[in-house]
Amino acid sequence: MRVISINANCRLKQFVADLPPSDLLLVQEWASHQQDRSSEASAYVDMKHVHATRYLLVASDAPFEVLLAEERVMVIDAGGHTIVNVYLPADGGRPREALLHHLRDFVLPAIGPVDLVAGDFNLAPRPEDGWYGPEPSSWNAKYERVAFDDLCSSHGLLDLGADAPWAPTFERMNKDKMTSFRCDLALAPAGSYVLKEYLHEFRRSKKTDHSGLLLER
Repeated sequence: MRVISINANCRLKQFVADLPPSDLLLVQEWASHQQDRSSEASAYVDMKHVHATRYLLVASDAPFEVLLAEERVMVIDAGGHTIVNVYLPADGGRPREALLHHLRDFVLPAIGPVDLVAGDFNLAPRPEDGWYGPEPSSWNAKYERVAFDDLCSSHGLLDLGADAPWAPTFERMNKDKMTSFRCDLALAPAGSYVLKEYLHEFRRSKKTDHSGLLLER
């Protein structure tokens, strides 16, 4: 199965046709989320099956079963693969920590073993994954990274980008310094999905402010 995960920065309709072919599309911030637009989601993607929440969208030409749909967490069964699409809050470390604990303690135990967790975590999982100019960024706190590590260790998940050549999936100028983060992540058990490549062209061409992830099993 070929999966694409991308934060669309509320612009999905503008570039969805340019995405590589995939069996499953996981999108975060697919449209403006000032109000819930999930009833309009099928108009954004030319695929047969679409399900959305305020922040998340999943689409495929093959049918899938929605096991859980919260604003920031969606769990589906796609051809026998249990896949989680997530968007962690951008407005502070404690809300991110809380959602990581929610995934660890409630969501994943309720659905059983998962094949893939992917999305925008708004979190550099290691200090070397987040930079402000030439210095490590202080935007993420240690307690967030502890919560992330606890989620992975509790459910046997590997950070698929940890061993790949380092590259930012988000960059933005901030007070004359470049903020560079690897915060669009994919987690999977050993022997499950692999990160085939980052889709940097969507960020570099300013179609969105995040790179996509191309994942395969």
